[in-house]
Parts: sequence; structure tokens; C-alpha cells
Amino acid sequence: MTNCPQCQSDNTSSYRMLWMSGTASGNVSGTGITANGQIGFIGGTSSQQTYLAQSVAPPAAPPLRGFLFGCLVPFIVCLVLTTMLSALMTMLRLGSPALAKVLAPMLSNFSFFWLAILCIAGSLVLRNVYLQVRKQKLAPALQAWENSWLCLKCGVRWVV
Repeated sequence: MTNCPQCQSDNTSSYRMLWMSGTASGNVSGTGITANGQIGFIGGTSSQQTYLAQSVAPPAAPPLRGFLFGCLVPFIVCLVLTTMLSALMTMLRLGSPALAKVLAPMLSNFSFFWLAILCIAGSLVLRNVYLQVRKQKLAPALQAWENSWLCLKCGVRWVV
């Protein structure tokens, strides 16, 4: 326990302790019988939090919005392009066999397979990079939260 730097009170608490003591969650369930004999079940979760616990809550992780646009969208675009190239190759084979013979080695179904594999691998690499960056951004904020205190007498907040 540390003393308040402003009023020297020892009535202080860490953010973690305030957050944990002001947050409660549990499961709720029930059973009922109707007038005509039907049985019904209900269940769910319940959580409550004091305003103080809300004000000292741990930092939230950045949203996954960047993951969706950074990894999934390029993957989908690559798959659409692969499908379009495959359809183009089929049309060339039917319409212009000479041009199809020239482009066949470059646009074979085998290369489409590898393009799809490359899209999947690239998306996985981007996903891992994004999650690492997300973790690196959250770590300092979480460390500061772990070292934060509140004086329950005068309301001063500080980081040890």
C-alpha cells in the first residue's frame, strides 16, 4: 500500500483492486411450468459494476477492425482475382486457341492454386503481424494501469 502524494493518507487502493472489488458477474437460470403443463427454461449471464470500477477499468485492446481490412479483405480480393483469371483463361481457350497457348504456361490452373496458397499464407502472416502490433500497443497501457493508484480520501490518481 502506498500513501497519497497529495494528502499523505494511507486510504489508497490500486486500480486492479478497485476494479476487481467493484465488478461482479454470475450465471442466472430458471425453470417454469405453464398452466397447460409446458416446461420452459431460461438462462444467461449477469454482470454488475460500480461507477468507480468503471472509471479504473483496465485498458481495452484495440479493435479488430484493422485485422478485417488488413488481412481478410486482401485474401478475398486475391481469391476473386484467381477466380476471374481462371474464367479468363477458359474464355481464351474457347475463343482464341493461339493466344491461349501463349498464356497457358503463365495462367495455368496450377499457378492459380499457388496464388491461392500465397493469399492464404500472406493473410496468416498479416494476421500474426497485426496481433503482435496490437499486443505491443496494449502492453504499455496495461503496465501503467497495473501501477496506478487512487486516494480514497482526496481522489488523487497517480502512477507508482
